[in-house]
Amino acid sequence: MATHANADRPVGNLWLRRQVLSVYKGHKWAFIEEHIHDVLGKQSRDAGDFEVALQHFAAMLQCSHSPPYWQTHYLKQFLDTVAAATKAKVGATYVESSGGIG
Repeated sequence: MATHANADRPVGNLWLRRQVLSVYKGHKWAFIEEHIHDVLGKQSRDAGDFEVALQHFAAMLQCSHSPPYWQTHYLKQFLDTVAAATKAKVGATYVESSGGIG
């Protein structure tokens, strides 16, 4: 069972928030879902899990209740994450093809 103490650890924090999302998802509580996707997207991106981050940011692009300013912000967040994922992939491909670092 998740405890509040788990929220202090990055992995526990992500797990706990994903559990919360599963409770709210589909209940038409758009602002809560939007907030949870925002937090999970940022935490996933910061942890280097770009695939999961992009899933959360893509969900936010569908938030039609958000004003244009926020929609623009969400699009920028999504595109910045695509760029970071591409850069990380290119870097990893370079390291693999050059036989490693050093």
